[in-house]
Amino acid sequence: MTQKINWNDFKQLEEESSSPSENYFSKYENLPKEDTLVQNITRSLYQPIGGAADISRIGIGASLWDLLGTGESLQALNELGEERIKNLKEQFPSAPWENYKAIDKEKYLKNLEEARQTLPTISNIEKFIEKHTGIPLEPQNFL
Repeated sequence: MTQKINWNDFKQLEEESSSPSENYFSKYENLPKEDTLVQNITRSLYQPIGGAADISRIGIGASLWDLLGTGESLQALNELGEERIKNLKEQFPSAPWENYKAIDKEKYLKNLEEARQTLPTISNIEKFIEKHTGIPLEPQNFL
């Protein structure tokens, strides 16, 4: 059995779909401002220098230092878990455990990230220079 097509239904559907919704353009309202030509050229000219600094002995050493420090800090967080604290309470019953508060993992990780930003890695030095001088060094890609 065939169904009759009512062309008025299509016309109403077309009118509804052609009117833009309020939220359609909202994703384009907060786009970052585009860099000037000078900023783009400065950033482009710095990229080989920054890449060479990253693979230099100092750059690799700083990145390794960051990696090892972060690993040690995360290992310490795992070692201070509830099971470890339970064992410590058994080993040292006379310690003032009533003053002990559990470690806030989110706060610990936030502080770890802040500490990592103070290490003199090439990336952190670039961020510092860009923040304080306005000279664009880090690559920007808004895909």
